[in-house]
Amino acid sequence: MTSHAALPRLLFATMLSLAAGCGGDDTIETARPGQESALAVVREVFAGVLDEASMSPVALSIQWSGHVCPYPAADGLLKTAVIDPRGTCYAGLAHGCDLQVAWRGSFAQSAFAHELMHCYMSQLDLTDPSHDRHPEMWRAVSDANRALREAGL
Repeated sequence: MTSHAALPRLLFATMLSLAAGCGGDDTIETARPGQESALAVVREVFAGVLDEASMSPVALSIQWSGHVCPYPAADGLLKTAVIDPRGTCYAGLAHGCDLQVAWRGSFAQSAFAHELMHCYMSQLDLTDPSHDRHPEMWRAVSDANRALREAGL
């Protein structure tokens, strides 16, 4: 059940999605230039904490979002987001290895490595919704983002 306080935000997000074409416009992409190189960088870093089998999902799907969240983030800025059906904005979402990631200018600034980690963890039947059960894996995400920045990705 949606609270009355959330209704204006939900209505605005719905209107924004309808105005944007919600999937039919050019703000949703299935690949970004340099994506294969970025994936290779992340996999190289993640090899320190994951085995090859867990990093070889049967079907990896990445969709990129350029939709702008209809309300400001914690830092007060409007940012691109993956917007769920309730109108909630996320930097990315992972459903197994079906990933949706908000494009924020580079792979390092986007939640690319973070959502990939969720994918790879799902291959191992690991869950960590609060990101506190496997600290070594989340450190690898930070290391991967640093490596992506160093590679200009």
